[in-house]
Amino acid sequence: MKNTYWNRAGKFQSIYDEISNLIPSEGECPDDKPALERLREASNLYYDLNNNLLANYDEKDFHAVFGCSSVGQDIIEEKLDSFIIAAALENGYVLVKDSSK
Repeated sequence: MKNTYWNRAGKFQSIYDEISNLIPSEGECPDDKPALERLREASNLYYDLNNNLLANYDEKDFHAVFGCSSVGQDIIEEKLDSFIIAAALENGYVLVKDSSK
């Protein structure tokens, strides 16, 4: 199985797990956290894509956030990586490159 966030093995999984605790359980993120809000939106769409085949959203919603179609799993994972990195930096995380990977 591929390393994806859906199977809890994404490239920045540990950071995502920490940052996702900053996302409110209901409603939007604070206005001063636009990258965290983008991650919240992307996470909801990602979940719906993998769990419901976008039954609660449509392709237009997905494209508005991810900037691509919902078909290419690799590009979706890369986009989610970028949302995670942006939210991490916005919230004061310091990212260190892991030379073992």
